[in-house]
Amino acid sequence: MSNSQELVNYNNFEHHSIPHIMQHYDWDCGLACIAMMLKGLGIESNIEQLAEEIGLTSIWTIDLAFLLRKYEFDFTFYTSVFGTREEYKDVKFYEATFDEDQKRVNKLFASAKSCSVHIVRMKLPMKDFKRFLFNRQFAIIVLVNARLLRCERCEAGRGCMASVCGQFFYKISNDDYIGHYVILIGYDPTQDIFIYRDPANVNDYCTITMEDFDQARQAEGTDHDCIVVKL
Repeated sequence: MSNSQELVNYNNFEHHSIPHIMQHYDWDCGLACIAMMLKGLGIESNIEQLAEEIGLTSIWTIDLAFLLRKYEFDFTFYTSVFGTREEYKDVKFYEATFDEDQKRVNKLFASAKSCSVHIVRMKLPMKDFKRFLFNRQFAIIVLVNARLLRCERCEAGRGCMASVCGQFFYKISNDDYIGHYVILIGYDPTQDIFIYRDPANVNDYCTITMEDFDQARQAEGTDHDCIVVKL
């Protein structure tokens, strides 16, 4: 596929209502995704304001859901685990703050219903990812293993400055899990490709095959977390 063909196919996603905003540190990718979502929904915000509001540097998906609820948008948080998993205590990505995080996260899950944070305990089927995105009425914040992201544009050298999305903030040197948030903004059924914003990537949008995305979002450590937001 030539560059001109790609622009014809994906030019509309460059100007999607959800803008591209880059994260500042190795912990605020989720806040960058919330900032993108808010701006796309007409609310001016920035990562610094959200960081002050949330008051955390170890951020779980339930934290993002409660932050998003403050703005009264229509969304559903899907996860296969209601709360924390004790085995994450020994996972390098989680271990430093796990004990402190566990108390907060479990408390938030317990209070979610009373706080009108809609959580569905299930692994969202791939067909629903495609359905939500194809009609262009939704965007989806997804927790993935950054090491498994394989952007088609990056791999082909068509505009990205990295061979693997997220390389700006993460050293790809071993097989350890690295939790990372991205926003899916579209789906191309002709090529079975998802289009997404990666806050760790300078490029304004990335593309990934269904197979590669499915691996990244089902990796051990993600709990299949995603937040589907109605635009």
